[in-house]
Amino acid sequence: MVRRALIWGTCFAALCFVTRGYVLRDPDSMLYEWIARTLEARPLSEWIAPRFPPTWPTQQGLFQEHFAVFFWPAAALGKLGLRGALAANFAWVLLSYALLHRLARELEDAETAWVAVIFFAVSPVGLEYLVRGNHEPALACAVLGALWCTASEKPKPLALAGFVLLAIAIKGGLGLAIFPASLAAIWTGRKRRADLIGLLLGAIFAAAFVGLYELAYRHVAGRGFLAGYLDRQLPGVIEGERLGLLHKLANPVYYLGNIAWFALPGSAALLVESIRRRSLPWRTLAPAAAYVAVLSLMSRRAVRYVFPAYPIVNLAGAQLLVERRQALRAWIGAHTQDLEAALALFLVIAAALR
Repeated sequence: MVRRALIWGTCFAALCFVTRGYVLRDPDSMLYEWIARTLEARPLSEWIAPRFPPTWPTQQGLFQEHFAVFFWPAAALGKLGLRGALAANFAWVLLSYALLHRLARELEDAETAWVAVIFFAVSPVGLEYLVRGNHEPALACAVLGALWCTASEKPKPLALAGFVLLAIAIKGGLGLAIFPASLAAIWTGRKRRADLIGLLLGAIFAAAFVGLYELAYRHVAGRGFLAGYLDRQLPGVIEGERLGLLHKLANPVYYLGNIAWFALPGSAALLVESIRRRSLPWRTLAPAAAYVAVLSLMSRRAVRYVFPAYPIVNLAGAQLLVERRQALRAWIGAHTQDLEAALALFLVIAAALR
């Protein structure tokens, strides 16, 4: 345990060091880093009401695109002297690996878990989001954490509720997709009443959070948050619905095509092995399938919307690959500590090359 803490603590510090001068290029990351930095200089009581940059081309005034919760870890790390947005992102990324590892161990074994984590880390989407400041790694943590709770031998209703709350606090309306993903995991897995209670508690916690957030926001900003949030989100949804039925019917193809690429090499292993076996690991894939199915009902689409599906597909590919190859399983079991250190080093090198 001490060795593991040393490896990943050093990895986190090295990631922060090698990216201290990195210039973010995607607009969302640039915006979110700017917002987090402005919060560092404001009193904690005002962190709930961030603002757009004065020169931002599309919006002005109060930032109401999402709840401000996402910015708080970045601002807190910034006050400690780190580059907050990137430091927070590294923390979310490493936590997503840990939760994916725990989920894989519950569904299969430690060897499969390490292959799943490595697959996700080296995948196009894993490398792309390693050095960013977006919501997606945090949302992946929420979904993977919820799935781990449903797969765990011992029920964890309070932890499950906490992950549900995290998903909604981070991503708002899109965070609600954690419910069908979790229900799919419960239905294909242990079918425990405790897990359903956890989801119910999560819904109650989320409703209480939204209510308290609205009250606190009104106190600080002098106006409501929810009205502004809906004013910004609903027009895009309504406009998207005008694209027609054919556009919506193409959504599953769009998402599956992107998953095939961005979830490599796990998606390739899944495809090849499932063809050989003429079967799919549905217990593992069911949450991802539910996630994609729900988001396919929306005409608005983006590669990032189904981000939590990418680690799940990599897990399914790792599961089939390791299951058929006992020599690979034995080699991984004998070199786990070396693989862990190698993965940490790979992440640092990949970030430095960016």
